[in-house]
Amino acid sequence: MTVTVFHGEDVITSDQALTDLIVAAKKNGTTVTRLEGKSLTVPEFLAATGQDDFFASKKIIVINRFFARPKSKIRDQLLQLILDSEAEVILWENKKLTPANEKVLLGAAKKHFPLSEKIWAFLNSFAVDNQSATFVTLYEQTLAQNDALYILAMLIWQVQQLLDIKENTFAGAPFTKKRLQTQSEKFTFAQLANWHQRLLDLDYRAKSGGLRLDLGQELLLVLLSSI
Repeated sequence: MTVTVFHGEDVITSDQALTDLIVAAKKNGTTVTRLEGKSLTVPEFLAATGQDDFFASKKIIVINRFFARPKSKIRDQLLQLILDSEAEVILWENKKLTPANEKVLLGAAKKHFPLSEKIWAFLNSFAVDNQSATFVTLYEQTLAQNDALYILAMLIWQVQQLLDIKENTFAGAPFTKKRLQTQSEKFTFAQLANWHQRLLDLDYRAKSGGLRLDLGQELLLVLLSSI
């Protein structure tokens, strides 16, 4: 068994670490196959691990959010296949593994990517009206320790989770769901959808050279504006 798990709420850093690993693996001639854990089937996994590739000396199977799928006999069967696979398998989870999942992956290598307390406090303080002095102070403290593009990406992720809560499609630990439910009650669905789009628009402008100010200032202006 060669299983590695990338897990934790710092999904930006985690995803970048996984991307770096994949790029390095491909340069070495490794075949990398990415699969979606929530919709993965047994035939799909077997096909990925058994495909013939004469140009690759090694295979890596990356499975995205496997533990987001509900418990079932199929999930148990897939998990056993993953643990028994001769191919290297990487599980990428956007949440910290639960103790139960840690137990079933006892022999796997685990790379945990937790969010800093400052980022947690900032994301949890996000509300309809962000014009309080406390929020601005938290933002400035967070910006002093993190890149503005990283903060923007984390905000987009947080708002997407709040939208998932509103649509009852969130898949995560009960304590995380409870925390997000409390925060989501501060917004209507329309307000969250509006915030999500505005943050995505800013992300696009940041990556396409369309900013008038630096990203940290532009992001603060967006956050301080009312919907």
